[in-house]
Amino acid sequence: MRPARAFLLDEPLSHLDAKLRQAMRAELKAIGAVRRTTTLYVTHDSVEALALGDRIGVIREGRIVQTGTREEIWHQPYDTFVARSFGRPRINLLPGTVTGHGTFLSADRFFEIPLGPLAVRSAAPGAPVQIGVRPRDLSLGSGPVELTGTVYITEVLGRATEVTVRLGGQHLSLVAPRADAAGLRPDAPVRLTVRPEGLLLFEADGAGGEPGRRVTG
Repeated sequence: MRPARAFLLDEPLSHLDAKLRQAMRAELKAIGAVRRTTTLYVTHDSVEALALGDRIGVIREGRIVQTGTREEIWHQPYDTFVARSFGRPRINLLPGTVTGHGTFLSADRFFEIPLGPLAVRSAAPGAPVQIGVRPRDLSLGSGPVELTGTVYITEVLGRATEVTVRLGGQHLSLVAPRADAAGLRPDAPVRLTVRPEGLLLFEADGAGGEPGRRVTG
């Protein structure tokens, strides 16, 4: 490419195979770092956005929903659409309500999770909400914030295993080291530990599919 004050790249890697795409991501990152050139990069691939973007803009139906750094987009998503757009496997979003004593109660009343004080003050008791937790913010075993369910299915992903757990009438995914999940079989009881700092609270999605906004203090 010739030197320029700005580059406009529209899906430049979309037709490449996975191995070449990964290599080209590194090359594009190096070009940007060396030349310090402003680049507007359009992609449907969340991995590319997180890997290459200093600032990310998320677009839904032709409108910008949120802009921010990769950390802001990941840890403080504006709504459930943004939260679902980043992360593989996708974020777990479980419906329920906020109780009067500061916990999240699942819609089927199968489990309860304590919430932080800011989230509690911002959500009225009894209001329909969704709790979000990313698969890598869950681990197998007992801990301070614990859920109990049964194994639905396991999928080996190289050195890690994706485990889908049945919690009452809902499913929840987590990614665990392959050795930790080696003995798990369908319908086996399992305990999960939730990282409280990784929990996100959202309003319920609207009837027409409108994403629920993140509940903040």
